[in-house]
Amino acid sequence: MKLLISLLFFLPLVAFAQSNSSISLSQKEALKDLKILTKRIERIHPALFKSKNKERFRNQMESYYRELNRYDSLSVLDFYKIVGKISPLLKDGHTRIIPPKHYSLTNVFPLRVNINTKDSVITVQNDYSIEKSIPIGSQIISINNHSFKEITSELMSYVSGEKPFYRIHKLNTGRPSFQMLFNLLFHSSEYEVKYERNGLIQTSIIQAIEKNKLGRKTVSYKLDKNLMARFKPFVYYKVKNKPIGIIHVRSFMEPSYLNDFKSFLDSTFNDLENHKVKNLIIDFRRHGGGYSGLGDELLKYISPVPFQQNGKMLERKSIKRLFSKGGFEILNPFGYGKLEWHKNYELISPHGDPFRFHGEVFLLTSHSTFSSASDFSSAFQYFDMGTVIGEETGGMNISYGEFINCTLPKSKLRCDVSCKKSWSYGAEDDSIHGTIPDYEIPFYEALHYTIDNLCKQE
Repeated sequence: MKLLISLLFFLPLVAFAQSNSSISLSQKEALKDLKILTKRIERIHPALFKSKNKERFRNQMESYYRELNRYDSLSVLDFYKIVGKISPLLKDGHTRIIPPKHYSLTNVFPLRVNINTKDSVITVQNDYSIEKSIPIGSQIISINNHSFKEITSELMSYVSGEKPFYRIHKLNTGRPSFQMLFNLLFHSSEYEVKYERNGLIQTSIIQAIEKNKLGRKTVSYKLDKNLMARFKPFVYYKVKNKPIGIIHVRSFMEPSYLNDFKSFLDSTFNDLENHKVKNLIIDFRRHGGGYSGLGDELLKYISPVPFQQNGKMLERKSIKRLFSKGGFEILNPFGYGKLEWHKNYELISPHGDPFRFHGEVFLLTSHSTFSSASDFSSAFQYFDMGTVIGEETGGMNISYGEFINCTLPKSKLRCDVSCKKSWSYGAEDDSIHGTIPDYEIPFYEALHYTIDNLCKQE
C-alpha cells in the first residue's frame, strides 16, 4: 500500500496561519478550543492507541486546562504559548500546531543565528543591530540572562519532531524559525548578549530593530547551480567530463505527479544507458516528502532485489477524508474509525535489463530528508542498493504520517494530526533512528565529497 505523506518540508508554517494574533479569547472560548484539540488528537493519532500513552497525554492536558483557568481572557498569542507545547509531546514531525502571525511584534531580535544540532550551541551568523557590536561566528552564552541551553530547550518545546536534532534543524531552517519563536517567547526592547569569540567572553547591549530591517541569514555554502532550480521537484543532469549522473529530488509531490515522474525516470535512465554512465548520485538532501509511490518507481530502477519500503502500518482506515493542499480534511468529523493493522506487504519486483541501472549508486541525505524521502532511504540501505553519504535523516524508520487538518473554531489556530504510524521494512521497535549514512559528512559537502572520493572517474 502506498503512503501519502505530507509535504512539510516545503510549506512555510506562517503561510498557513491566519491573521489571528489580534483575536481575544474568553476563558470559555479558550477552554472549548483546547477541548476540541484534545479530542481530535485522541481520536485520530495512532500514538495514543495504548492506554498508558493516552493516560500520560490526558495528565499533561490537565495541566494546560488548569493554566487556562487562570485567565478571564487572553490573546491568541498567549493561548498558543500554552497549547503550542502539545504536539511536540507526541514526538511526531507531521503533527503540529502552527503559530499565529504576530503582527503586534513590530520590533524584533536583531541577530540571525544557527543552532548546532549536537550540542545546542548558538552561533551568530548575521548582526543586523544598530550597534553592530557582535562579530559573526561568536557563540552566544546567554541573552538577557537566559543561557543558550535554556533558550534552545524552550524553543524546542514548541517544535514537532521525532528526534531533538531534527527539531533543532527545523528551527535553523524556518519551520518554525528561531526568530519567530524567540520573539514570541523572549521578546524585549533590548538584549544583553553575553558571547564568546576567540576565547574571550564579552557582553553587548543591543536594541531590537524594526522587523522589515531584519535581513536574511547568510548561507555559508554554495550548492551546485543545477540544484538551484528551487521549485522543480526533480531534475537530472550529468557532471561535465565525468561518468556521473545526478538525480536531484526535492519532493515526491502527490499522486497526480506519478505519470510525470515515470516519464522523467524513463528518459533519465535511457540517458544513463546511452552515455554509459557508471555512477549515479541521488540527491535527497532537501527532500521533505510526498507520495511514496514515486519512491517505488525510482527504486525499481536501482534495486538488485525485490524490495518494499514499509513492513507494517497502523492507521485509522475508515476515516472519511479528502486530500487538499498538503493534508487531509475530514468530511465526516465523527467518522474517525478504528485503528487497523496492515502487515505482510508483498515485495515489489525491480525492473529487469536493460532498464535497471547496474553502476554504482550513491544516496545523499541530510537532516532535512524527511517523511517518504526517509522511507526511501531506509529501503535503499536495507536492501543494499548503494552507499549513503551525508547526515542522519530527519525522518525515522518508525514514524507517523498522513495528517488530518483541523482549524480551531475560536482561536483559528491551524493544527495537523497524523492518522498513520508506519514501520520501514526491517525496523524494530527497540531501535528507532533515521537512515545512518555510511559516510557521515556535513550535508553541504556531501555532493563534492562523493564526486571526488567515491565515484569511479573512468
